[in-house]
Amino acid sequence: MTSKRRSLEDFFYLLSGILLFVFAIELLTSSAGAVAPELGEFMGFINNNFNALGFGWIASYLMLSGYPVTVFGLTLFDSGAITEVSAFFIVNGSRLGASLIIILVGVTESLKNKELDIVDSTSLGFLTLLITYTIVAPAIVIGMFLLDVSILNNALDLKFLSIIDIIYGPIVEPILGLTGPFAGIVLALLSLYIALSIFEKPFHRMKIENFKSTWVNFLMERVSYSFLMGAVLTFFSQSVALSIGLIVPLYNRNFLQKRNLVPYIMGACVTTFGGTLVVAFLLGNITAINLTLVVILSNLIACTVYLLFYRKYYRFISGLTNLFLQDGRRLIVLLFFMFVIPFILLLAI
Repeated sequence: MTSKRRSLEDFFYLLSGILLFVFAIELLTSSAGAVAPELGEFMGFINNNFNALGFGWIASYLMLSGYPVTVFGLTLFDSGAITEVSAFFIVNGSRLGASLIIILVGVTESLKNKELDIVDSTSLGFLTLLITYTIVAPAIVIGMFLLDVSILNNALDLKFLSIIDIIYGPIVEPILGLTGPFAGIVLALLSLYIALSIFEKPFHRMKIENFKSTWVNFLMERVSYSFLMGAVLTFFSQSVALSIGLIVPLYNRNFLQKRNLVPYIMGACVTTFGGTLVVAFLLGNITAINLTLVVILSNLIACTVYLLFYRKYYRFISGLTNLFLQDGRRLIVLLFFMFVIPFILLLAI
């Protein structure tokens, strides 16, 4: 395949993914708005912030992705089914569960290559998991403060977004009338999955060999550049599973070292919310935009503090990873935390 043809195909995938993505958001918004009281009753089990955090955590496990959960959480808030604070905790909870897919990528690598020990092949996934925990925990505290003092509540003129309703309204309304609101929600989430899969296709064409070059190693050796690489690749692909999953084989084959990947993962944890911000704009909800900005800023503040004291943070996170992975009983404790704590939070009174 010629480079020109591949470029055209990539452009087609990106454009198709974006158009279908906007359709999915518009259908989800209209469907949720039509049954807002029913959704409010359905989400009635969320009585406190712990429930919302547990819901986002578990839902991202079930969907093997945090992104649809953040979209659903913002849509529920936009429809009035849940509060702003509940949406904030659902979005953060989705990040706590999203790292599971990286562990599963490592498991797949182990199954493909019998020479790889399953603990070694999943070590990057557990590293990602622990980095995410150490970022999200303080980010929640910071974010709650930012929400309370309303630092980012600035008025925005979103009238320009009315063109989206003009374009998609004639498409969404007949479909919603045909399917009904509840089936519309299911169809919208399915469309969202398909849209993300189409959008990611050009990025999946990136080969492992592309990351073995000297300049990539040069960048990854530097903390700030490694952070930016993780941030940029995740921002454009809007998939932590993709941006980190790409480097799992390299890590397992010792082309990249743990010290190079910690800032890369940190960068990915910040810009993964870029797509969520797009959704907030598509909803045309200023408060949802503010909420998403608070999430991004709080995660960025946490990462900035860690980067300022990077050597200490690296020793801590590296030691913590080794602590769990080098002892089977401790690994069981971590797995208990991963799968039991979310349900405890969900059922907390």
